[in-house]
Amino acid sequence: MRTPPPDPQVQAAQARARLDAVRGVRRWVRLARVVLTVGVLLLGAYAWLSYRLYTLPGTADPQARTAQAPVEGVLPGDTLLLQNLNLWREPKLGDLVIYTNPEPRDGAPESLLGRVAGLPGERLERQGPTMAVGGREPLGVGFDLGDGARIRHGDVIPEGCYLILADFDSLPYIDSRNVGYISRGAISRRIVLNISAWQGRRSDTP
Repeated sequence: MRTPPPDPQVQAAQARARLDAVRGVRRWVRLARVVLTVGVLLLGAYAWLSYRLYTLPGTADPQARTAQAPVEGVLPGDTLLLQNLNLWREPKLGDLVIYTNPEPRDGAPESLLGRVAGLPGERLERQGPTMAVGGREPLGVGFDLGDGARIRHGDVIPEGCYLILADFDSLPYIDSRNVGYISRGAISRRIVLNISAWQGRRSDTP
């Protein structure tokens, strides 16, 4: 029995269907490339706007017996990854932040490093030589008891301001105890990662 010859119209329709399928795949591939390119550009722009590297001035002394930087886990010469807080995120309790010194006189640095120890609206209560903030455990540093103290028993941290302190009393350093509560606008960045410590390349490493 002879097989009837293929219908030219059917063949043409099948060819058009295959061509349309190929074109559809190509359109999706082009669209995926555009979406991927835009995503990479947006991610790059976000990283460029949000993050920067910063090296803490100085060189750590491996023989030192006292604190060499105002906060724990950071040493002079460390390279830090910073996040821009003015764009995406509000400071949180415990954040290590870089902020503008509100009273940069007598050779004091314009930018300071400290830890957020109190949030807007929290109350400070005297606990011996230190303070407890927001009902939490007393802080690990001492406070001035004199009449000219910038931070006082019974204070409520003003709206839009933060209590920012050094972690140690053994290293003379400026913080809220010297200059008062720090306004939100003065807090520019927080430390996301200590790259030198993470990579084991700290300046105090032999």
